[in-house]
Amino acid sequence: ENNQSKRVISLRLIIREVMEEVECIKISVDCVENDAFDIRCGGPLYLGFDFYIEVDKVEEMITFITETLKEFKIPLINIYESEKGKIPIDKLFTKEKIVRCVKKDAVFLIEEAKERKKIHRKK
Repeated sequence: ENNQSKRVISLRLIIREVMEEVECIKISVDCVENDAFDIRCGGPLYLGFDFYIEVDKVEEMITFITETLKEFKIPLINIYESEKGKIPIDKLFTKEKIVRCVKKDAVFLIEEAKERKKIHRKK
């Protein structure tokens, strides 16, 4: 019974930690122009990333994101703070989460950038 009550207390702490909301800033990263058809259908002007970062780590993370994009050879058009808010602590982006996210989309974004260059050359 004592072990069970310890488990219940432990679970409550875990749930509280996951649900706790923290102040954050959304860092938007524009990497590649989106294609005109997708934009007409409601898509974004640029393809890239949105990362939710702790307020006190914004400058450090902007530098880290820029370096990570260079490492994966992903173009960078613009990087900026787009909004402030609160999110659950487990939704914040750490450096590890950023690397995983960038790595996952690297091939797609590089290919899209090549495609845009071809289109611009034809004009």
